[in-house]
Amino acid sequence: MQIRKVTAKDIPAVSELAMRLADLERKWDPLIKDPNKQKKGHLEYFLKRFRQRRTQIFVAEDNGIIGFIMGEIQTSPLIYKYKQKGYVHDIYVLKSHRKQGVGQFLLDEMFQWFKEKDVKRVEINAYINNTNAIDFYKRYGFTSLSLTLRKMQ
Repeated sequence: MQIRKVTAKDIPAVSELAMRLADLERKWDPLIKDPNKQKKGHLEYFLKRFRQRRTQIFVAEDNGIIGFIMGEIQTSPLIYKYKQKGYVHDIYVLKSHRKQGVGQFLLDEMFQWFKEKDVKRVEINAYINNTNAIDFYKRYGFTSLSLTLRKMQ
């Protein structure tokens, strides 16, 4: 298995994995649209993110792309100690390759990129009922910090 930076050629495969992630997340968030009806939009979104300087995408490859992670450097509000923060938007590994360290390797690569960019604070969100992801992030050293609440009008 190899972890590497995404190339333009990889974007369709990453988009497909992101659609699988969105489909998985629909069980926790009823506002997520059916990703299969958003294929073109997903592809365009990842092509746009691929071109952004403050965004990085890494893929895990093992006879094809088996996972990906996308992170971004964001500017922090003035109240924070550090000027910028790293934010992990998405991480997804094919079910057939989970529990094999792939997610850990993807996070390691993203954290290395953040370190090279002098980012000291990294955040990630997880759905409260996605206990597998929460447990994974906590094993990696993340701690719970806030809770998002939603009210529909």
